Amino acid sequence: MSSYSLTYSTELMQNYLQAEILAPDAKFQALQAQGGTSLLFSLGTDHALYVTREVPKARSGWARSDVSTAQIRKDFAGRTGVTCKDFATAQAATATSGAAPVHLAMVLSDGTNDRLYLSLNNSDSPAAWDKAPAWTAYPFDDPDHPLAQVKIAGVLIGEATDAQYIVADVIRNPSSAQPLVFRYYIDPARAGGRAWHPHDLAIDLAPGKYSSCLGRRAGQYVDGLYTIGQVAGAPQFMYQPLYNVFNPKVAAPPSLFTLPGGRTPEAIAACRNPDNSSDLYVTSGGTLYCLAAGSQQSGTVATPLFNSPRFNGVRSLYAATAGSSVMVWGLNAGNEVFFTTCQASQVTTGALGWSVPLPILTGAEQVSPYLDRANSAGTFFAHTGQNKLTKAVKSPATGMWTFSDITLDPPSGNAPAQSFTSYTTQVRVADTVTGQPAKGVPLTVTATNVTAVRINYLHYVIGPTPIQVPTDALGTVTIVEPVDSMAGTRLSVSAGGTRAEINPMDKAFKKAVALTTPALLTGATIVRPNGTTKKLVPAGASQAALQTVATANTRLGQAYTALPAALAANRLLSPATAGPRPGITAATSLSSPASILVDAGDLFCWLGEQIGSGLQYVVQLIEDGATKLWNFVVTIAGQVYQCVLDCVEAVVAATEWLYSQLKTALGDLLDYLEFLFEWNDITRTKNVMAHLTKVYLDHQVGQILVVKGEFDHMIASMEQAIGKWAGVGGWAGLGADGSATPNTKSTPNAQHSAPGWLLAHHYQNNGATLTTVKPLPPSTPSPNPITVLIQAIQHEGAVIGDTITRLQSLAADFETRPLLDTLKKLVAILADLVLESAKTVIDALFDILYDIAKAAVKLLDTPIHIPVVSDILNSFGVPDLSFLDLACWVAAVPVTLAYKVTAGRTPFPDNADTTFLITVADYPTLLNAFQPKQAAARSTTARAEAASVAAAGSPFAISATTALAVHITGHGFCGFSALFGGALISGFEAAQETGDNPWAIPSAVLGVLGGVSGGLANAVSNYVVPNDPIDNPYVSAVATATTAVRILCKLIFSGPAQAKFATTAKLGSLAVSDGRGVGAIVDAVLVIPSLACSAYHFYELSQKPVGSPRSIAIVEETSNLTNDIARVSYAVAVNTEEIPKAVAVGVMVVANICTGGLQIAECAMI
Repeated sequence: MSSYSLTYSTELMQNYLQAEILAPDAKFQALQAQGGTSLLFSLGTDHALYVTREVPKARSGWARSDVSTAQIRKDFAGRTGVTCKDFATAQAATATSGAAPVHLAMVLSDGTNDRLYLSLNNSDSPAAWDKAPAWTAYPFDDPDHPLAQVKIAGVLIGEATDAQYIVADVIRNPSSAQPLVFRYYIDPARAGGRAWHPHDLAIDLAPGKYSSCLGRRAGQYVDGLYTIGQVAGAPQFMYQPLYNVFNPKVAAPPSLFTLPGGRTPEAIAACRNPDNSSDLYVTSGGTLYCLAAGSQQSGTVATPLFNSPRFNGVRSLYAATAGSSVMVWGLNAGNEVFFTTCQASQVTTGALGWSVPLPILTGAEQVSPYLDRANSAGTFFAHTGQNKLTKAVKSPATGMWTFSDITLDPPSGNAPAQSFTSYTTQVRVADTVTGQPAKGVPLTVTATNVTAVRINYLHYVIGPTPIQVPTDALGTVTIVEPVDSMAGTRLSVSAGGTRAEINPMDKAFKKAVALTTPALLTGATIVRPNGTTKKLVPAGASQAALQTVATANTRLGQAYTALPAALAANRLLSPATAGPRPGITAATSLSSPASILVDAGDLFCWLGEQIGSGLQYVVQLIEDGATKLWNFVVTIAGQVYQCVLDCVEAVVAATEWLYSQLKTALGDLLDYLEFLFEWNDITRTKNVMAHLTKVYLDHQVGQILVVKGEFDHMIASMEQAIGKWAGVGGWAGLGADGSATPNTKSTPNAQHSAPGWLLAHHYQNNGATLTTVKPLPPSTPSPNPITVLIQAIQHEGAVIGDTITRLQSLAADFETRPLLDTLKKLVAILADLVLESAKTVIDALFDILYDIAKAAVKLLDTPIHIPVVSDILNSFGVPDLSFLDLACWVAAVPVTLAYKVTAGRTPFPDNADTTFLITVADYPTLLNAFQPKQAAARSTTARAEAASVAAAGSPFAISATTALAVHITGHGFCGFSALFGGALISGFEAAQETGDNPWAIPSAVLGVLGGVSGGLANAVSNYVVPNDPIDNPYVSAVATATTAVRILCKLIFSGPAQAKFATTAKLGSLAVSDGRGVGAIVDAVLVIPSLACSAYHFYELSQKPVGSPRSIAIVEETSNLTNDIARVSYAVAVNTEEIPKAVAVGVMVVANICTGGLQIAECAMI
């Protein structure tokens, strides 16, 4: 079994989602699919029936389908005005394991008559039917009671597991001023040739004046109907089986019930038992009553359970069993959604057996609950007064409620993304043997709360039930939990036997409770991302209030520390045995005889609603001497409520209510606690690197003819130097560095952090839908140079193809092979003939470079829009960006943040040095600003450029601090470009079948940025921190020239001109078939002199004294080597015939990761 290490970064921070938020429909009912996901059926404002299905591992998380219109078109072809007017759903709620089929009914109306449709026994894995259920029509067919007009007043479907029980109510006399209901039970099998069978009512009921639910009295063979209502002002309360099983022609006798004192029932709910019998719960006048299944004989008086203001004027009531517990939900006349639970064995023990029902939501217009069978979590959907549809889940392990929106695919690809507060966690999995990221490793995730999250951009529901998510190419899993308060969810992740416990709330909580004196509270300042500030505590808070909150912060810190970081095993209950947390889970002492002990999750929900309405309250924190648990005590309108803070989530949730006493808005508290990006610092880093990239490219374009005229001489001179070296000896002088493998010094995870990869994460998942705002600039090379290039490739095809194949074999396990072994194999491949073949192709390339390089560089300035990423930047005042801007922004975030953590300052403060770097006119002026005025050029590269630098004669001198920042930032950008651009984006691009794909230009631009930034870092080091560069002037010149040519070719062979190079050619085992393939071969040819330069440089380094300059140079040259290996692997991947594409792409990804890790390691060696 492979062994892995786990590291992570987590922050409270803004995140973003491109989705459409589903608004509530006219009516909805919620059920559950396999795995704990939700099914929401609703009647739309367009009078169509919809099912909205929660879809794990999908981007939006939900999919909405119209399931009625197709049937209307089929059965009412050519007719208009036919709509769905009603529907009903049911599921076998007692099926705690195995399948739980879904039963559906809908009523279609043509304006005159209604028609019933049924779709029964649908799988609870709805992907097979959610777009088109199989409907069967059941038109009214009772010959004994003909109706001139069929108007269906309601439909019910039972939740029994032994049969489907369906009831339909029709209006006997629709034209009457006092219409009455006639009730039918429906036989789907149409036994006896009919489906509609009368169910005679013992009482007369008017439409809308009664309420019914299906259930079963103990000992009965079939379901029956519980019905409440009024007739002539008198309460009616009865149960009647659907039919007489012994003689269906004779109506089954009803059972009549009453409430104590003759009260009128207001709402009822049947709670199914495993044997299909049902206990009945009733509310009236502020009291909850129960009729147990075995105590429903006619004349029975319902048993009062307990009183609560929540039970006044209940409009809808629901009940369900979960393991050994009972849950009751309701919506009352005050538009409050309430919830209470109890152990089944204590239902009749009075108020102490039940949790105190508190409003979970207020302003609700509709509610539809169900029991999450997968996690035993109470769940409901609610339509609130803000015209918002919310899903709420009460987690059995913590008792906390989590709330989420229903998110659908956006209406268009460029729909704006919405921002939200989140706990964003990035988990990194590495192979303990190689130290490198582990791709495709299943990461097991469990959580303390049952909640919806996005993992690697896909929707998941996490909770105590484990899920597995594969790591991406960088060994990363990113978990984004949307939150609307400080409270979040603890995570437990594991891979290969290694486990990590993650508390995303830890940093935010500790920052909040660190304000333990009035002075700290009044001095706390919110810093906005744009640099503006605001006091956390508004002016006017009394000294007493400040001291109360300061003291409470200290106590909350003590409560937090005393609790275990990981959830106790007995709290992570298995779904088969779990239930909600009935009553109070921990024994505690009441703060006063008048205190009401309540559930923490319920209390904090209610507090949020109360604070929103302006209600005043006072908070205390009291430690229980016996349990050593802290209690949250709040006084509201003279009544004292108390809850036990027995888990981390409850302690964190309590924090925000302390600050509310000081009139600190929740939004302000979250702003204070959120990670601060300081976009002004990031912007300057981006602007510096973007401008220097353009300055470098413009310079190299201007040098094309110069390099062309000198290139053959450079190669010849380099060959002579290599020939002399080959007669001297190898690299034994490298010592331990030569015995090391590339991956031992590669640290690809060093710059990873959750906030650092914000833009990269969204780019990675939206880059395929990038669009250009304006057309790409034309780039049409002359046909003759193209012909010459292709002929040169074909002429040297045998040598080039064989060389690339041999290099690919060398790449197979390079990252774990000692450097000396790689160099020995490399020299065997790089014979004189190979360099001559490469020179022939490169010579043919110069005319193309001269022809279109300037136009190709303009591609970088093309305005683009990328979903989510553009929206994030727009929100910070950044207008739509270009290809180069995008690459620089994505890199600037992690590099700036990592620099600030390491150095304690921003790399480019707002000063004259930074202004110079953002505005410098040309490359010679730039280099001259780094050159100490009192010293001559200190390197071969500097001497080679001395004439142009001296000619510029810039009077400006960059400080040593800024020069070092450019050096480190350059390596950071280069490392990021290799990791993100090379391993991820180029990995996506290489996997495509042709070069005409959305990743082509973004991949090339990131490659350009990496090449330029690395080159700038090295150019600067030659002046301020020389690290043993190449001494031989000709080898150095070839290295510089081939790097510049390679960077320009990245743009030429990925932009609009790519198609102009399309040809077919056979190069050994490689088969070139398009312009991308030609460009990849050209790049692989450029690798040949680059590898020769690296081999020679390693020889020079073997002669240098051991020390930091040599060690840094070895790391740098090793990264050049691994980068070249990645380039060769890319050429094989896009031109392969014999090697599977995925294998070559995999080698390329590993090489790029190693390259990026070496560049990042070099940042830390300065």
